[in-house]
Order: sequence, then C-alpha cells, then structure tokens
Amino acid sequence: MVEICHKYGLLVDAYIAHPSDRHLFGIPAETPAQVGEIAKQMQDIGVDMIGLMTGMSYEGVAAGEIHPEVRRRLEALLKSVNVPTLAEGGINDKNFRAFIGTGVNILVVGTAFDDVARNAVREMVKTFLGR
Repeated sequence: MVEICHKYGLLVDAYIAHPSDRHLFGIPAETPAQVGEIAKQMQDIGVDMIGLMTGMSYEGVAAGEIHPEVRRRLEALLKSVNVPTLAEGGINDKNFRAFIGTGVNILVVGTAFDDVARNAVREMVKTFLGR
C-alpha cells in the first residue's frame, strides 16, 4: 500500500490505538513499549506520518490536561520515530494547549469542530421555528 501511494505522489499516515478504545481506529498497541515498537515498524515500511489516538478511552482527566497514560504513549511514539507525528481523538478547546511542548507535530481536531457546527445549526433552527 505504501509503495503504491508513493508511486502516485501520495503521503501515507497510519494510526496506533489502544485495544480498548471505544472506536478502534488504528493498529492496536496496549503498552507504551508496544506503541514504540509498532511506530518503528510503521516508519520502517515507509509510512510518512504516524498518529496516536489520544482520547477515546481515557476518562477522568481535568479540562486542559493530557491523561498520564496518553502522555506515556506519546513519549514512546516520539522516541521511536523521526517522521512527523499526529495526535487525534478527544482534542478540544479545553486540552489542545496541553499538547504544546510534547513534540507532536500535528493535532487532528474533528469532533470539537463538529460540535460547534451542530450547536450553531441547532440554534439557527430554533430561531427559524420561533423557539
């Protein structure tokens, strides 16, 4: 897959997830050591960017913080590869600053933007319906 993508000038990103994530998106790695091993293997086959799913399974973290387990997993990823890295999952306006200084190159923000848009549409519909 990587060779075919590169043949056509495309970049390839791959993700690592915790096996107990509610939405398993990526190759499962339970421990930080496994994260590092899998990330190295991804880099060795030519993946251009490696992402870590960071927030779908880590409850109980104060707003603006990164769960300690996520931090350990990020550190393992970053120590293992020299390709650009991504963090995705659960990143929002409360915690994105916590990723500054971690070494992660790219934050992928999806649901936080979706939630803002959903709420704006809901409010506009209420206005049109006179509620």
